[in-house]
Formats: sequence, C-alpha cells, structure tokens
Amino acid sequence: MAPSHPHANPEGHSGVRDDSSEPPIRQPAEGRTVIAVMSGLQDEIQKLVESITVVEQKKALDRTIYCGEFEGQKTFVVGSGVGKVRASAFAQHLIDRYDVKSMIVFGLAGALDTSLAIGDVVVSRDAVMHDYDVAGEGVNENIAIGPIRADPRLMELALHAGRRVACGEEVRLGTILTGDVAVASTERRMALRDQFGGDCVEMEGAAAALVCALNEIPFVIVRTISDLADELAHKQFEETFARTSSRSADVVLEMLRMMSQSIAE
Repeated sequence: MAPSHPHANPEGHSGVRDDSSEPPIRQPAEGRTVIAVMSGLQDEIQKLVESITVVEQKKALDRTIYCGEFEGQKTFVVGSGVGKVRASAFAQHLIDRYDVKSMIVFGLAGALDTSLAIGDVVVSRDAVMHDYDVAGEGVNENIAIGPIRADPRLMELALHAGRRVACGEEVRLGTILTGDVAVASTERRMALRDQFGGDCVEMEGAAAALVCALNEIPFVIVRTISDLADELAHKQFEETFARTSSRSADVVLEMLRMMSQSIAE
C-alpha cells in the first residue's frame, strides 16, 4: 500500500553543511555519471544518506537533497514526499538542476500478486498509473499514457544487485502500479491485479518514470514488499518497515557499487 510511515521524519539530520541556496549545475568528472536516487519517505532514504559520503545538503521543493559520492559515483539522494505530484516534481527538478543521467526510484510497495511475500523485491519491467483514466473523445491528440518501460541495463543491474543481497527472498521483474490512494483492501487489490496485471502497488514510481521517459533519462523502480495490500496492510507496513526499507536500500547500494565497478573497469 505504501502509506506514509507514522514515525517518518519530514527531514533528517546528518550533521553536514546545510546550504539552502540552489547550486549551479555541476558536470561530473570524466568517466562518471550522475545518479539520482529517490524515494517517497525520509526514513526510506536514511540508510543511503548514512552510507554515501555526503558533501552538502541542498533545500528544494520543501525537501532536502543529499549531494555526495558512493565509491566514486556521484549520487543525489532525496525523499521526495509521498504521491505522484511530489515524485514527478522532484524528478524534473533533479534532471534540470543536476544534469542527472539516470534515476533509481526505490522503497516499499504492497503486493498484488498473491505469490509475493513480505520482503520480496520487485524490479520494474514497466510502470503504470492505475488511477489515470481519461475518455479521450473530442480531443484531437493522443492523451493516453501506456505502461512506461524501464531501462534494460538498469533492470538487469537491479536484478543482479537484488539477488546478491537477498537472504532467501524472491527478486523478480514485474509490473509496478502507481496511484495516489493507498491500497488496503482485498477487493481493491484483486481488481488492480485483474485489470492491470500488476505485481505490486505504490505511490510514486510511475509518475517519476514518466518524467524520466519524457526527458529520455534511463530509470528503474525497485520496490520491496512491505505488506499484502489487504485489510491488514497498515499493521504489516508498520511492523515490517525497518526490515523492508533496509532491504530496499541495500539493493540500491549494491547497484551503485556495481555501477562504480563497471566504470572503473
């Protein structure tokens, strides 16, 4: 269901310099690319913030962007806030201001496929906004938004990274659904599964994916299952948050590690 975590801090504190002014666009050093890593909640990104070398913090759109490096890979980490509007606004901001060359959206999701268990990882093959529904009659242009395909290289990288850090959990490609209402109903879960063939559901991924696609920026979504999107979803999310959010961050850190190694080679 991917609701807001009841104990999530809107802004974390890492003890490094906080500069609220907007920076000029910086070009990466030769041989490096700029990676943006985004999740909805501040608590979901905290492990990444603690793992990268944070050089500075920048304020934008009422949130904090952590600018730093991880094993030589220039990395920007942000908790965008929950929902499609916030995710898309931050995705465009990162692309415009920081010359981002690829984006990873990560965090938690509710399972739609009943074969998925809490702790399993779903890597986006494609992403769909399940609450975007327009008739289109009388409009002289195509306003439909179909499934948004993830970058094949990032898909493969996320699968390998997920399997490296997995402790018995399943790591698979799938269709990730995005909408602005948390799903905590067996009936709704079944309807979304039947209509869209979704594997899991969350609240930011497809919106950020669409922005990336429009800007021709490679992206992938990595989601760890935190609940079963049924009537117990809120309780499951609360009880599993620490474990599942840590696992999701571990996959992203392993992706960054593998990307740095490939550049070094």
